[in-house]
Amino acid sequence: MPALAPWLSGTAAAFSAALAAGRLPGSVIITAASGLGVEALAAHCARLFLCQSRAQGEACGACPSCQSLNLHGTHPDFMAALASTREEAQQGHDLTPSLSAAVENAGLASLDTGGQARAIRIDSLRALSGWLREGSAMGAGKVALIANAHLMAAQAANAILKTFEEPPRGTLVIMTAKGLSSLLPTIVSRAFKLQVPLPARAAALEFLAAEDPARAAVALDLAGGAPLLAQDLMARGVDLGARDLIASLCGAINGERGQEMAFAAKVRELGAADHGRTAVMVLSYIIREALKAKAGGAAPALLGQAAPVLIGLRAAALMAAHGALPALMAVPPQQDPRAPLAGAISLINTLVEGKGQ
Repeated sequence: MPALAPWLSGTAAAFSAALAAGRLPGSVIITAASGLGVEALAAHCARLFLCQSRAQGEACGACPSCQSLNLHGTHPDFMAALASTREEAQQGHDLTPSLSAAVENAGLASLDTGGQARAIRIDSLRALSGWLREGSAMGAGKVALIANAHLMAAQAANAILKTFEEPPRGTLVIMTAKGLSSLLPTIVSRAFKLQVPLPARAAALEFLAAEDPARAAVALDLAGGAPLLAQDLMARGVDLGARDLIASLCGAINGERGQEMAFAAKVRELGAADHGRTAVMVLSYIIREALKAKAGGAAPALLGQAAPVLIGLRAAALMAAHGALPALMAVPPQQDPRAPLAGAISLINTLVEGKGQ
């Protein structure tokens, strides 16, 4: 079986112990922040549940069930419902029997929706519920994965509620979500709950040890402590772009010539691949850290020489700017493509109003 990231081992062990002791109900909810690899953990749990010869809390890797998953990625007793965009849903791409595809696509939906709304279709969940009530093809039970379950609308959740209330014998529904608050209380109360904690900062930096240490520290801050998201940000150069973004922002606040357009250009560059989502994430971090520093906290290294400029702004202006960040997003065709430029200039004006107070 593929090796799990070290911070997932404790949660995996808790699942394994519950399975071995016969304490698993018909459903499991795994909650975790983006960038922690919850998709890989869900796949690990599915492999373990379907293994026909598990021993010492591990899947054997050699039985027909394990071979099916390891060699082909598909399994007759595994099915996943994934969040999809409207266009993907029209093409029927939100149900898959492939564990590898489920892991990859769930991770993409979790980290980057491409600026498009995602949801889990009601008819997909109904189909999944009906599939669970069919017999097991390989005799070791059946597993249904509902990835990013926090994206289910109430109507979609109700479509599968009976499966949670009366789970078919020998079946397991694994749900991944960012938190429990968006799920129906009836579903939450019946499920075995697992939470993946953020790893300690030292452990996260050790995981990123092959990367540039200074860059890794900045990326980990931007990622909120999630190592896999930090790794993704570094691969895309977001940590480097964030420094340029801060420099141009502070130059614009100070009225330096050309910096207003330089800031707008950097916002466009950072958000080019995801309709502004990355730029909004970085600016949200910058503003939140400036507010924390105003309240007496230490300014992060990323702010550098810009810290006094940002901390010197009124809290009300910083909060107003934070609330205006969605204007930097461009989601065609609903929004004017010039919106990010106008939003960037408006953001600067909001912050400038907070000077000298």
